Amino acid sequence: MYLRDATPMREAFPLVPEYLRTAEHPAAVNLKDYSFQLGRRFRALKLWFVMRAYGRRGMTETIEAHCEMACEFARRLEADGRFLIAAPVEFSLVCFRLLDGSDDDNRDLLDAINSTGEAFLSHASVGGRVALRMAVGNWQTTPADMARMAALVMKLV
Repeated sequence: MYLRDATPMREAFPLVPEYLRTAEHPAAVNLKDYSFQLGRRFRALKLWFVMRAYGRRGMTETIEAHCEMACEFARRLEADGRFLIAAPVEFSLVCFRLLDGSDDDNRDLLDAINSTGEAFLSHASVGGRVALRMAVGNWQTTPADMARMAALVMKLV
């Protein structure tokens, strides 16, 4: 779709959950602003391919590994002493924040992490406070990647 002014399209779909809000950049077109859905049709096909490729055991092992990597990431941050795990780590998502930091400090940390290009985190509102969201979801993610991620976060504080 080619538009001279995309503003009406963006204003037509203003519902944006906290974790999808990002800083605007004029060179980056956020395609979610031009439609009411975030996915594409026939979404079950992607799931079918994954199930066919991995099988039940492979999927189970991958999900369990991702959950363990998330827990290990959370343990590293807790051991550092400067971070608060803002929500229980029950799956492969870790919500954390600076223990003594303001919401602005946490947003600055998020921007610093994302600007390195080594990782991309999103944010959430947990208990009315800004928290950073680190999700393990790529099948190629390794424990070494998570150790580097934790080191990056701790270095940038």
